[in-house]
Amino acid sequence: MRPRPAPADTIRRTGFPVVSPTKDLRDSKLPSHFQIGRFAGVSRRRGHGDYLQLDETPVKVIDPDLLGRTATGWLWAYARPGGPVPFDFQGGRGREGPERMLRDFRGTFQSDGYGVYESIERQRPDLRRVGCWAHARRKFHEALEDDAAWTREFIAWIARLYAVEKEAREQGLTPEARKALRGERVPEEAGWRSAVIDSLPVTARRAGLDPAKWLEDVLRRIPTATTANLHELLPGNGKPATA
Repeated sequence: MRPRPAPADTIRRTGFPVVSPTKDLRDSKLPSHFQIGRFAGVSRRRGHGDYLQLDETPVKVIDPDLLGRTATGWLWAYARPGGPVPFDFQGGRGREGPERMLRDFRGTFQSDGYGVYESIERQRPDLRRVGCWAHARRKFHEALEDDAAWTREFIAWIARLYAVEKEAREQGLTPEARKALRGERVPEEAGWRSAVIDSLPVTARRAGLDPAKWLEDVLRRIPTATTANLHELLPGNGKPATA
């Protein structure tokens, strides 16, 4: 039985050029418009912004050196919100790929906490890396079993940030308007917290307590407080702990 020709061989007979994703793309012999790093740099100069979102994910690929088996490669995404999302294939998860692709880029890139991104930032003063709230929230969620009450409070704070982003998304705000909305919500949140904090010493005075001594007592009792008796820490509730 004659072996069937490989798809690449069939395509080559049509005269259309075929490249090997595991070799030719990494050899950097393609025209410059296939170079993601150059593309990102040109986009920046044309006024398309200086912000990229980076991420990498494993993919199974056919390796001619592993007959009947697949190898693991990595697809790296270089996304610009509202713009193109070029992908780059690499055989590994090392820094060589993103280092080359970001060669002509200047600005801010957002990523998870993978060490390769941090190492690139350390060696490039013209790059600034920012984190991702989704990844940060995941760590708090994993900590729920250790300290549920404390962790839930942080998750609730993150939810309020998400609510602002949802509001901006539903309104179809531009990046500039989205930034302004975030600024508006921050003073509102800060103002609410300030009001809560200011109410405590005033309430302590109304209850005939010395605000400073009441606060000192509360700070001593907080470590052993539970959700069930948390109300006892409020001014005028419960009995102050003895020294």
